[in-house]
Amino acid sequence: MQIGKGKQWGEASKKALAERGQTPNLKKGTPAAQRSPKSGPFETNRNALIWTIRSPEGATYTFRNLNLWLRENADVLPGTVDQARAGFGQIKRSRLGKTKRPVGSWKGWTLVCWEKPDEQ
Repeated sequence: MQIGKGKQWGEASKKALAERGQTPNLKKGTPAAQRSPKSGPFETNRNALIWTIRSPEGATYTFRNLNLWLRENADVLPGTVDQARAGFGQIKRSRLGKTKRPVGSWKGWTLVCWEKPDEQ
């Protein structure tokens, strides 16, 4: 039975692995996954939720896949796409009770609701 940290990679081994780069499977699989409707940046992504958000002006938007909507509608956001994603994520975590302080909005935008889509 081995106790402790176990085998450590030597510098030569780390360098050899880095020089090899991606395996043939990864070279094919990564682009395929990015194009796939189930795993790529599409409304049909298997992890995409249905979101309803409200702008400071009162306009309500309902869509599936927050990341996709933010990228396509970056011009209406008061910050960057990454800031908006983090802001809505923080509101969601707050509603789930996972933050120390309640968060109700991001730069005037509010999260009305989110839900898992009915899978067919």
